[in-house]
Amino acid sequence: MPEEQGSTSAAQPTTERGEAPVLPAHWRRGAVAVGLLAVLGYLVVVALLDREALLSALARITPATLILILLLSLLNYVLRFVRWQHFLSRAGHRVPLWRHVLIYQGGFVMALSPGRVGQAVRSVYLQWFRVPLRTSFAALFGELFFDLLGVMLLALLLFATEPEYLPYVLSGLALMVAAAAILLMPRLYDWLLQLLFRLPLLAARTAFQEWVQRFSHDCRAVLGTPWALVWLLLTLVAWAAEGYGVVLLTQDLGYGLPVLQVVGVYSMALLVGAAAFLLPAGLGGMEAAMAALLVVLGLTLADAIVVTLLCRLATLWFAILLGAMALTVLEILDHPGGERRA
Repeated sequence: MPEEQGSTSAAQPTTERGEAPVLPAHWRRGAVAVGLLAVLGYLVVVALLDREALLSALARITPATLILILLLSLLNYVLRFVRWQHFLSRAGHRVPLWRHVLIYQGGFVMALSPGRVGQAVRSVYLQWFRVPLRTSFAALFGELFFDLLGVMLLALLLFATEPEYLPYVLSGLALMVAAAAILLMPRLYDWLLQLLFRLPLLAARTAFQEWVQRFSHDCRAVLGTPWALVWLLLTLVAWAAEGYGVVLLTQDLGYGLPVLQVVGVYSMALLVGAAAFLLPAGLGGMEAAMAALLVVLGLTLADAIVVTLLCRLATLWFAILLGAMALTVLEILDHPGGERRA
């Protein structure tokens, strides 16, 4: 498997094996088990609360709203795919568009893995198109970096409308600018890297230093300072689209809440879920935070639960469903008895 960028223009498999890459069986079993436990947890919540109130709130959500929030989630996936594709193209790689869409969306089937690390399953399939693991990992790092930065900015909207919270908002912005500067300014990044290599535990590990330097080179190629602002704006639009789906749900329930605050609630809940790093997809933490914040904004508990569950259905579970379909198509098309790669 080639490691450098010089051979990245071709879109042909890099291996002679006849079998298509497949998800390890224990990954699939783990994802199914976590999914079933999550559904069971949702049912327990419904059983413990006032079911009549929940059903009443659910009945006030129109089918048109449900369709629209699914479309907003699709917009989120499309924008993030455009960003991802550009990450790989900056590193010199080209993957057939329709196959790349399937690979990217297929990564979401492992969204239930802790810390989203399961999305690295894309790397398994991208190897067939001359994309080294190190490069696809750098693209995944870039995706997580911009997602985290964008969601943190949107979460600040929860406090931006309150003047007394302005110092905290400005402090958060300053920290994010500092983090972005470290990663996107090559000289500062190289200086910190050299400082890291002077530590006693790492000074003698030349193989590790070489790997880190190559990985950091790929990360800089992927992140690309000239495009950083573009991808940050695209990230903001992508996650704000899903946040606006929450706005539509609250409006159907008769609440006239400030749009920016509701988008901030969704983003803050995502951050709480991300903070629960060992929890698959932030399950439990994200739902509890979102429901609690919606109650603070004035929703009844039953309404907040309905909004939270429908939001997760239209974002997390919708992504997993599409990811499972995408990987199924890949497995069928790449099966020895199916269509071969172009």
